[in-house]
Amino acid sequence: MIDPEKASDLTACRDARVRRRLRVQLEEALTHLSFAKRLREESRRDLGIIDAAIKQSQDELSALGDPGEQRIVPRRRPQSGDSGARYVVYIDECGNHALNAKEAFSAFCLSAIIVNERDLPALEEAWGDWKAALLGSKTKLVHEPDIRGKTKSFFCDGDPDRQKAAIESVDDCIRGLPFTGFVCVLERQRFLARFGKDSVDTSLPRHTYLLTVNLLAERIALAIDTQMGGGKARWIVESRGPKEDAAFQYEFARLFLDGTAYLSPHFFRSVLQPGLVFLGKSENSAGLQLADLQARPAAEKVMRPESTPPRWDVFRGKLCRGSETEHSILGLKILPWDDTYEDLWESERDHLRDP
Repeated sequence: MIDPEKASDLTACRDARVRRRLRVQLEEALTHLSFAKRLREESRRDLGIIDAAIKQSQDELSALGDPGEQRIVPRRRPQSGDSGARYVVYIDECGNHALNAKEAFSAFCLSAIIVNERDLPALEEAWGDWKAALLGSKTKLVHEPDIRGKTKSFFCDGDPDRQKAAIESVDDCIRGLPFTGFVCVLERQRFLARFGKDSVDTSLPRHTYLLTVNLLAERIALAIDTQMGGGKARWIVESRGPKEDAAFQYEFARLFLDGTAYLSPHFFRSVLQPGLVFLGKSENSAGLQLADLQARPAAEKVMRPESTPPRWDVFRGKLCRGSETEHSILGLKILPWDDTYEDLWESERDHLRDP
């Protein structure tokens, strides 16, 4: 667990850390601009535009202040080392992350499950056997909206008894599967009320989807180090399209270079394998289907803390235990946190933390 004093120190120096990174970037930019100016001088070109760019960069560098005026606390580094264990992280989502979205469903959830590679064959076999027994074939695709609508794989030839049996039995199947869950839920209305369209702070991306990627990756990395005894994980992500997948890949790579306000880049390089694999739904990935099923109940629980959405009880028991922050366990990140969720967390605390 992060020492409370160290955590508060890290928070206090977060802006200073960001300014230091900006200083390095601006100094590098000035180096390139100076080289470009020399080339233009040699070719007898006008220097007005480049002189203006140099002046702007110098002013921006000056505005960052004295780099030595605040001590910057070193960020968290991994403690466990590489135990040799290997994991697979599966990522899916539900809801709309866009803050201007008009949907009544006001939450966005980025959902992950992590599976030890040695347990992956058993998980895939058990999930396939359940689909064969209840849906008619191991090749059936499981998608959360189909459960709610009793469509496609859950149409079951229109037989209400078979539909009911399939839906009621999915909890028992999930409960016995060897995985650990993580969710990051962003409630758009509360987020807008708290932050507007600005970033949460200077250390995090303004783009809300990439913001949740940062927060989820941070918690998964911490869990591997503190809860799982170390090792490394590779990530498999539900494909959202070429542009969206590229943005996810870029942000994931940035964590390996910059880290976050709390975790050093070395931390991410130590516990996560570089690169992402993107799969579509047609690939029939058991891990992605489980991450998909986990997302909706978590989002609904955050929107209506007094409710008990379908499958919430089974997935809450899978959420990663351990606590690194004041408000929640590693497997549950709600953004933004406020007192509205205090009763939710208190009512779930014992269930989530007890083995």
